[in-house]
Amino acid sequence: MGFQAYAAEAAASDAALPQDVTNRSDPRLPAGGPSRVVIRYSKDDPIARQHAIGLARALNEQGLEVAEPVASPGRIASNTVSYFYNEDRPGAEIAARVLGSWWKAVQQRLPAREPFPRPGALELALAGP
Repeated sequence: MGFQAYAAEAAASDAALPQDVTNRSDPRLPAGGPSRVVIRYSKDDPIARQHAIGLARALNEQGLEVAEPVASPGRIASNTVSYFYNEDRPGAEIAARVLGSWWKAVQQRLPAREPFPRPGALELALAGP
């Protein structure tokens, strides 16, 4: 099932999605999900860095392509899932739900620099504890 079809099915379902991304056996995790995930964390927060590395490892084990976590110069106030193209919004919403209740913020971002991300790319901004 593609990520778009999964998003439509999950939106129609009342069933709760898993709260723990390390549960790799859950059949509700989307096949054909985002093509690439980037995780940002505040460069001044070593705990957030460790969380970002653990999250990247867990998502890689889920079969997603996850880039090395990136240190962000500013403070990250809340956990957000961002997407860049309108067609990626359903996938971002599902990713936020799969990651847990503390990832509900979903926002569209304009690419800040070239090369622009490919369609299907998501960015996770990880706030410190």
